Amino acid sequence: MSDNNPNIDEIRQAAEGGDAKAQFQLALCCMKGAGVPRDFAQGVGWMKKSAENGFAEAQYALGLFYSEGKAGLKQDKPQSAQWFLKAAQQGHKDAQRNLAKICLSIYQQSGNEKMKAGALRWFKAAADQGDAEAKAELGKLMAGTAGGKENAADGNTLSQKAEAGDPEAQYTLAQNYQYGTGVKKNPKAAADWYRKAAEGGHREAQCNYGLCFVHGVGVKRDFSQALVWFRKAALQGDALAQRYVGNSYFNGESVAVDKAEAAKWWKMAADQDDAFSQCNLADLYLAGEGVPQDKAEAVRLYRLASEGDDWLALFRLGQCYINGDGVPKNEAEGMKIIQEAVLNGSAEATQWLEEEAEKGSEAAIAAIQEINKAIKEEEIASSAPARAPEKKKYRSFRLEGMPNTVGWKKFLWGLVGLALLALWRFVVRRYF
Repeated sequence: MSDNNPNIDEIRQAAEGGDAKAQFQLALCCMKGAGVPRDFAQGVGWMKKSAENGFAEAQYALGLFYSEGKAGLKQDKPQSAQWFLKAAQQGHKDAQRNLAKICLSIYQQSGNEKMKAGALRWFKAAADQGDAEAKAELGKLMAGTAGGKENAADGNTLSQKAEAGDPEAQYTLAQNYQYGTGVKKNPKAAADWYRKAAEGGHREAQCNYGLCFVHGVGVKRDFSQALVWFRKAALQGDALAQRYVGNSYFNGESVAVDKAEAAKWWKMAADQDDAFSQCNLADLYLAGEGVPQDKAEAVRLYRLASEGDDWLALFRLGQCYINGDGVPKNEAEGMKIIQEAVLNGSAEATQWLEEEAEKGSEAAIAAIQEINKAIKEEEIASSAPARAPEKKKYRSFRLEGMPNTVGWKKFLWGLVGLALLALWRFVVRRYF
């Protein structure tokens, strides 16, 4: 949702009038308990109405719920596939990837070539929208290493294309060597093929070759070389590379610290919906570093980043409400937003809430109680086993100097509840 403080009456009126987006928003409100009592059954009901009215996000959400048996729904793989298909046909990248996985699974079990064709089609559709996982899976299928009936000819064709100088084939082959897909892992070979594809102008390969220098994958670590390749990819419009160039200027990696230059590159990535860059840029606007101070712009960017599932940004947004930075001061709303960040696994928000509770903050103590209550409600609403959270790639400078979690016996019940959060955040936390 685009607003963390929605006018629930307006949303309900629009939803009851048949507005699909409003129905989706109302579903989220019901599931989160935002402005209305928390009610999964009502939430699912509105989600279905939104999906039936053609709203792709709702269709995708139902696909996830049926796939995992979440939100009080029984696991139903055929229903899941049907909703993923509807969303995928509307261009929903995540639905395309999930639908491709279903096709691939059937192909691996049956060898049905139509299912392989379906997997190729939908992985390619998601890959064309920049989905990294879809790109990797597409590479496996192209190389004939994704299971089912092995196709050595496809693998030979990929190698032949790479040897002939095809940058896309070189990039795919580099990924295969990096991750051991169909071949033995070989970091040096991976770096060599990334280099060849990068020299051929393949922007994702340029970014990945830069990462090889950052992490010492098949080459010696060299931040100056990493920056050279990040810049090449960034100038071609690669958002991830633009973020990394911004990081380099912010941290002073192989260049002098220049926050104005960092802001310039982060803005390029932020304009392409890179959530981490949006959050980074918001930090600069909030502090007035490298850009003129503009707290309202910081709030706008924190909102955008939180919609992209950057939970640090959601935490920062909550702090803006508490401090009255860029928005009217509203401590209750700020604490509510921070609760949501904690429930989504934000380490920074969790740390802050624990420390506030230790200081005796009644609002923080109440928030911990609400979090524990939400965990119990989710346990009741879902019979599916707990899953570990998806690991997110945080910016390197966010990890520097991160304080250790402080414990306090008086609040042990709260901390235990917070420790359980990670077990209950994965797919469904994206929606409620």
